[in-house]
Amino acid sequence: MPQIVIKNLFGGVIKDYVADPTNAIEGKEGQYTRTNGIDLFREGFVGHITPAQIFTTAVTDATPNINSLPRAVATVVTQSSPQHYVILGGLSGTAPRVIRVISDAYDSHRVLVAHAGHNFTTLLTGTNFWGEDIIVYRIGSTEYVFYSWNDSVDGDVGRTDLAGTYVDDWMSTIPAGAAVLTTNVPHRKAEGPDKVLYITNGQYLNAFDGFIGTNGTLRTQVYNAGAGWIIYDIKTDKNFLVIYMSRTSSSVNPTFAGISRVAYWQPG
Repeated sequence: MPQIVIKNLFGGVIKDYVADPTNAIEGKEGQYTRTNGIDLFREGFVGHITPAQIFTTAVTDATPNINSLPRAVATVVTQSSPQHYVILGGLSGTAPRVIRVISDAYDSHRVLVAHAGHNFTTLLTGTNFWGEDIIVYRIGSTEYVFYSWNDSVDGDVGRTDLAGTYVDDWMSTIPAGAAVLTTNVPHRKAEGPDKVLYITNGQYLNAFDGFIGTNGTLRTQVYNAGAGWIIYDIKTDKNFLVIYMSRTSSSVNPTFAGISRVAYWQPG
């Protein structure tokens, strides 16, 4: 089992004259710092415990367009002014939204529409959010923004182009192999080392390939974590997908005991 060994703790801690626990202070090599969060995926330090990145610039918006907590953000860097897309989790009786931010200011938003006959009335107990994750991914040579969400019955992945044309039920209606997602489980996304977009769906991973077919091709259950396991997150590390999962009877809250595991899986 991996161990963290800390030597000379008090002599090696960087003196923080500001005493601000929300900011990490950079020191000399071999010294320790403190932070209220960690980041295992900083560029150049993947797999190392580094201070979390703190964002101090808030979105400028004096209206109630941002009406619930942000869940994830994706940035299109190919535009002259980078576009940031933020998916909001929603509330009981409040649909999730996708907010577009340009130059740190609110630009526009999309209120997601549930599938026919479904609703956003009572939040799900397994995820506690309707809106889930968002990512930039290409179909052929064209960039799109894909966002995942649940409603009261099932889940889906919507898509928008950079002009703001939204299709909330895109993954269940448009690509080859189109299908809905399982409700009340996380639908996290990551572009794998093979340039395929992977989506968590309960005990399985789904795979969407934007380079096969006119509108891409969806394959379901390309990875099986096993009965009784739920995949909570995925990341890409070199030629592998890092898959984080927990037993269905376990809590993902770090203050409670549970059974979890991490798998390194090489697609293909």
